[in-house]
Amino acid sequence: MLAAISLWGLIQGGMLLFRWNRSPESRDLWWSGAGILVVGLGAGLSGARYFGASFFTTVVAANVAMITGIAFMAQAVRAADGKAPAWLEVVLPGGVWCLACLFEHFRQDPQLRLVLFSLLCSAPAILACYSLIRGGLRLTGRKILLSLWIFIVISASIRGIDTGRVWVGLENRYAASAWHVIYFIMVAASVVSVGYINLALSDALPRLGVFMDQLQARMSHGRLTADAGSPGAERVIWSLRLDRLFIGRALVQNFTGRDVDDLARALIMANPDLVTIRRAGVDRLIWVTRQDSRSATRQFQTIREALGGIVSRTSFPRLTMSFGVAPLAGENILLAAAAADRNAVRIAATAGGA
Repeated sequence: MLAAISLWGLIQGGMLLFRWNRSPESRDLWWSGAGILVVGLGAGLSGARYFGASFFTTVVAANVAMITGIAFMAQAVRAADGKAPAWLEVVLPGGVWCLACLFEHFRQDPQLRLVLFSLLCSAPAILACYSLIRGGLRLTGRKILLSLWIFIVISASIRGIDTGRVWVGLENRYAASAWHVIYFIMVAASVVSVGYINLALSDALPRLGVFMDQLQARMSHGRLTADAGSPGAERVIWSLRLDRLFIGRALVQNFTGRDVDDLARALIMANPDLVTIRRAGVDRLIWVTRQDSRSATRQFQTIREALGGIVSRTSFPRLTMSFGVAPLAGENILLAAAAADRNAVRIAATAGGA
């Protein structure tokens, strides 16, 4: 089982890195690919225990690799939201494991090692779940990703439930205990599922990137204004996100100039004071306008109806998106954009739109 996890991790991680090389702006593919690759390496080192490899190889190096690999995969969630990597979250879990291995009592207590390993693997997965929830769950694709990360938390935790029986199976591959087999199966299923989803969505990323670039250019052309005015001037932030997990072959159809123009016109409707617009992830566009929250709320309903009409056209590719708005009180645009995503509405490509 460890050999299978290792082989699949190396293959799947390599494929994701190859896809990232074709779409360098998709940083989440890099984090996922590197993470799965490192998990596969760690599984291979862990399996060397059955061939008499050293403690350093099978316990220290192997577990640091698997813990850090999961931390890498969790950073993919941040990257998909346009956030910078949290390096402390990447290096701290593996560093804690290395530090613990310096103590003789820890090295001599396999059950204590199993409990700590479960905690250190669960921590990045829990943070990934938190990031997904904080970034909004209006889109079905994000709900599925959340379910997979919850499954990873369970998979990591199960190793620390019955440590006595799990350790027997890890030491002796012919042991009667089934806990280690259950653990390996759950880990394999969770890693493969996350990797498969990333591979599936990566097919549409180049076309999605072109579309979002065109939409950003249309929205900003000749409309950006200087962010001047009084210091107390109210600003709001808008967020549009496509459900790229279910884009499938929707973008095989070429968006016409009319499609992009109509979307841009609807999104900036009655918005003369467009301050800034930027991509925040491959599938997400955010922009700031200078207006009060009351007028933004009225405008939001108008834009929502316009978007619903556009995506319901038979000629329009079947896409699902979320659209939200929130006040921008400080300078942290991504934090305010997350609030807009949590309060967003779902715009579906069906009759009636939203």
